[in-house]
Amino acid sequence: MIMHYLLTLPYITITLLLLSYTRAKQFAYYFCILFIGILCNIPFYHHLSLNDLTYSITSNLSFFTLILCALLCLEILQFKKKKIFFISYKGYLYIAFANLFFYLCFLNIIPLNIYYTDHTYTILIASSIIFISFFFDKIVSLAYLFCLFAYNLGLFEVNNIFDYFFDVPILIATLIALCIKSFQKIKK
Repeated sequence: MIMHYLLTLPYITITLLLLSYTRAKQFAYYFCILFIGILCNIPFYHHLSLNDLTYSITSNLSFFTLILCALLCLEILQFKKKKIFFISYKGYLYIAFANLFFYLCFLNIIPLNIYYTDHTYTILIASSIIFISFFFDKIVSLAYLFCLFAYNLGLFEVNNIFDYFFDVPILIATLIALCIKSFQKIKK
């Protein structure tokens, strides 16, 4: 049931990202957080809220998605020029590639049975993902490390570590972020 309310966080992040391009005042940011938090949880269609409808499409979000949304919200709400949690272009490339690879393995398009392997091998694969991500971006590596920590604590009701690391919404979000960063590079 906690996941139901955590689905509000991506909507808040998208709204804050849109507000950051309009250069709105600080009050507008906090008002939008409150407004989106209420809007996403009020039932409006057959006693279903926006979070219920989103859950029926995306299922559980990964812990990595929640961390990334929280980092983006913190970065936007700083209201300063210095960005602390900035993820590099290489970091987004790594996230997109890793998510795409594991999603294709899950669909059995790439015939590697990574998702349903033994628990020891999944821990080894997850640790190697964290180790390799350190060479691309340190923030991404720390986010994956927090996912491993959350898996060890058993914060979600899922038993597979890859459910903490990968999901389709983060794949779509990183592909969009890569497109935006590519257009910004071309624009310069």
